[in-house]
Amino acid sequence: MRSFAWWLAALVLVGGCRRDAALDKPRRIIIATSQEPDVLLPAFAEMAAANQVVEGGVRYLTQYNREWALVPGLAKVIPTLENGGVALLDAKGQTVQDAADARKMRVTWTLNTHATWADGTPVTASDFVFAHNVMRDPRQEVRDRTLVDKIEKMEAPYAQTLVVHWREVDAFYAGFRNHHVFPRHVMEAAWKTDGGTVGLKNSPLGRRPLFYGPFQFAEWKPGEFIRLTRNKHAFVPPQVDDVIWQFFPKDVGAIAALEAGTVDAIAPDGTVGVDLVEDLVARRPDAFVADFHPGMTWAHMDVNTQHPWLQDKRMRQALLMALDREGAIR
Repeated sequence: MRSFAWWLAALVLVGGCRRDAALDKPRRIIIATSQEPDVLLPAFAEMAAANQVVEGGVRYLTQYNREWALVPGLAKVIPTLENGGVALLDAKGQTVQDAADARKMRVTWTLNTHATWADGTPVTASDFVFAHNVMRDPRQEVRDRTLVDKIEKMEAPYAQTLVVHWREVDAFYAGFRNHHVFPRHVMEAAWKTDGGTVGLKNSPLGRRPLFYGPFQFAEWKPGEFIRLTRNKHAFVPPQVDDVIWQFFPKDVGAIAALEAGTVDAIAPDGTVGVDLVEDLVARRPDAFVADFHPGMTWAHMDVNTQHPWLQDKRMRQALLMALDREGAIR
């Protein structure tokens, strides 16, 4: 829970928080946001708001601590050359001692044996292999396949052992969010390999996901809120009972709710700008404090080059040139 507690604290600090904020029974944290997620499936969700919610319900193989250092998350340890978890290979897949001769690599992960899906089913290496195969499926609307394309294959020789065969030597093999994990026992039936309907992003699981982290999905009321509740099977139990993301169409509404005490934090997803936070603290220094830190999130706009209209370079250039860039950053 330590990592999630830190992340949640970051939401409060960046967005602004009440000095006297208190948790009612059940212990609950309410976060204001102006963004409503598209879906809550890891690897499919595209919005920052979706990833914030998902972070409460999942654990990746590695995660960052307060010092921004990678530490084990779902994995027992981080594989290295020194502990034997990483093997450098030549082009034929044979082990080499000299890094200069390496063309591929094999990384072996050992999973936490207590990791469990919210329905009580153990999280296993086969869930990772299943997720990898789903993400390789060109019919699926996954957000990014850059890393997936670097992997030759995944294997699950044992329930808690995951072996990743890389097509190349990658210094960031243990990166945060590197390998997704899906609940094979509930998703496999929806993922048809025979050419049938396979749109997992638009399946019911996109709005009612099965998580395995500190929290499990409880409720999504469109236009109002999403609620996660304590996962009784979590291998690292949370220290609060519920986390609610409440949607506000206007930034001033979120600020007003924070000042009134009906929410405990404002998400750092662009819901409010720095100017509004500074204004709040200036008006109410007795009740609010703001702390600003560099983050790892940035806003960007991408062009869908698969769309017939946007395959014409001139059309893309015209749209981009028409953007009010100065207005967007103010």
